[in-house]
Amino acid sequence: MATFTRNDIAEGLERLGRLAADSGINIELVLIGGALMVLRFEARESTRDVDVAILAPAEANKVRDFARKVAAELGW
Repeated sequence: MATFTRNDIAEGLERLGRLAADSGINIELVLIGGALMVLRFEARESTRDVDVAILAPAEANKVRDFARKVAAELGW
């Protein structure tokens, strides 16, 4: 199973933000679980998934579409 390092997570979130900005969409996410432990607390080197709660936009499907595009672009 693939794992995501601090750099992988940061790269994916940055790309997600660029896609949203280019589309004129403001997104707000709350990072949770292992990815939070990797990025914020540096409690581990990697995680097997990146879990987020989508706070905005209310129509979360667009964020999911962006996330799928990022995953495909980065070969996840």
